[in-house]
Amino acid sequence: MDNLCHTLVGAAMAEAGLKRRSQWGSIALMVAANLPDLDVLVFATDTPPVSFRRGWTHGVLAQALLPWAMAGIFILARRRKRHGEHACGPPFRPLWLVVLG
Repeated sequence: MDNLCHTLVGAAMAEAGLKRRSQWGSIALMVAANLPDLDVLVFATDTPPVSFRRGWTHGVLAQALLPWAMAGIFILARRRKRHGEHACGPPFRPLWLVVLG
């Protein structure tokens, strides 16, 4: 339920006007709201989940690095997009994707 709530908060922030800052602004807000829960991937390893939950992904280091990583992934995804497509709406602003993250 937490991730649903996180996603809805990101969507509400987008509808409050932040989605106009950059193309893919809405997606960036919803993804960024869930990004700290990346620590759930520890279940795929041999590390005990209790020792990792709410670790570095919820700390200051993550606050500094995860928005940049998310924006980098969006930049790579945009480059892979077909050249013939033209999007309407705000222009693509990578620095704003970092800020929204």
